[in-house]
Amino acid sequence: MHRSTSGTRRACAVGTTIALVGLTTGLGVFGVQAASADTLTDTTTATAAATAPATPSTPGTPGTDQLSPSSSASPTASATPTNAPTATAGTAAPAPSSTPSHHPAATPSAPRATDPSSTASPAVPTPVAAPTVTLSTTAPTVGKPLTATVTGFSGTPTFTWKNTAGTTLQTGTSASFVPSAAENGTTITVTAEDTDGDSATVTSAAVTDPAEFSEHTSQSDPLELSVVAGQSLSHVFSAAGDPNPTYSVGWFYQDDADAAADDPTYTPDTQLPDHTTLSADGTLSGTPEFATTYDFTVVADNGSGASTEYVEVNVEAAAAYGVEVYTTDKGKIDDDTTTSWIIDPDGHISTEVDTVVEQDPDGSTWAVGTITDGGTPTIHQGGTLVVAGGLVDQYGNEVDEADGTFVEPTVTSDYASDVVKADDDLGGTDVTFPHASTHHLTVSADAFSTAFPVEVVPNAATVAAITPTATTATGELAFTGSETTRALPWALGLLMAGLGVTGLRIARRRTQR
Repeated sequence: MHRSTSGTRRACAVGTTIALVGLTTGLGVFGVQAASADTLTDTTTATAAATAPATPSTPGTPGTDQLSPSSSASPTASATPTNAPTATAGTAAPAPSSTPSHHPAATPSAPRATDPSSTASPAVPTPVAAPTVTLSTTAPTVGKPLTATVTGFSGTPTFTWKNTAGTTLQTGTSASFVPSAAENGTTITVTAEDTDGDSATVTSAAVTDPAEFSEHTSQSDPLELSVVAGQSLSHVFSAAGDPNPTYSVGWFYQDDADAAADDPTYTPDTQLPDHTTLSADGTLSGTPEFATTYDFTVVADNGSGASTEYVEVNVEAAAAYGVEVYTTDKGKIDDDTTTSWIIDPDGHISTEVDTVVEQDPDGSTWAVGTITDGGTPTIHQGGTLVVAGGLVDQYGNEVDEADGTFVEPTVTSDYASDVVKADDDLGGTDVTFPHASTHHLTVSADAFSTAFPVEVVPNAATVAAITPTATTATGELAFTGSETTRALPWALGLLMAGLGVTGLRIARRRTQR
């Protein structure tokens, strides 16, 4: 058998070492094991070399028993280095790797979090939110629930409610507490605590007791009061609250409040029924005379809060007292200045002069009227007076029959030649006077009647003869849509027809107060 010489074996060992160095350098995963080229009898040394950990990417220097840490090779180095060191006797050849060269290199495991050389941040536990308790309002009021809301508790907590002095007011699982009048002015403290010992506490501001009406009213649903004209009206408004509230009149409609900004004489008190007042302690009293509907508010305020009550007072007409009459010259009804006369049930006459002061773009006009005591209805010969009237109480309020129907009046003249007929256009009664002299007219309704004189002034020109056709007539009184109905509102509308004046009767009544 051919035996290799030591030189041959040495050359083979060196070649093998160089090949392994190139292989481990390229793959970066295999360790180098030194072996003796001549003998493998030193089992301990060989085993130690074989079990030594491999150092990736830092191959040792050939010709030594261990790889030098300072030695390195490029991953792209050739399997046969250009300047390969010369193998010397006694240099062990590295053992071949057990992993085939065609397998991919193993990826080193990531360092453990506990490795001091590791840069990974340790896991941080999520903090647990501290228990909290909050209140539904920090400004509690008497009679209104105060509710606590909790977070961060492991179970349903127990709530303990105390006042400023530390007196326990309520305890248990209920998260709501209703302050009573006894707690007015004190703070409320609530502590929430669960079975694990977690707790939280919060304190409110001082409890207040604002003014508040027991009735819940509004513009569409006001408190309604009724009284008959000439009778005493008395009503006490009462709102809860501590301290006791004071009372004042407020605006019912915002439009009135806006109008008052331009007229300092127009105050909320002008909304009250005539001859009535509201005291600071909430008493509405007086004896109203003008029948209509009054809308206003009563405001209660005690400094801690205010409350508003909407009120509607309906003043109804008293019993019939007589017939009130309105009359004007029909031929001048469209003039800018119109004169009319008001005849009370007792025959007393007042003279009213109305003058146009403004005309709206829609064609409606407004007038200012002045009333003076005394006077006599006057008209030129051949002219026509428009007469309207109806039953009124002693305060001049229109009165209907018990069933609500209007009593149609009749008009008669003491001159048979006067022409009396219904006015189909205006709805009143026309009286035409063909002769100049003093005439007397009578307006009757039910058992009541009113008589008054009319001065018929002769014309300068000859007056054409007019044949009388009737001496009595029943006029149909038109409705004008003002707050009272039929005769008297119609009379005002009739007197100022063409001027568009409605509601003047109200102004006249208020002027006479």
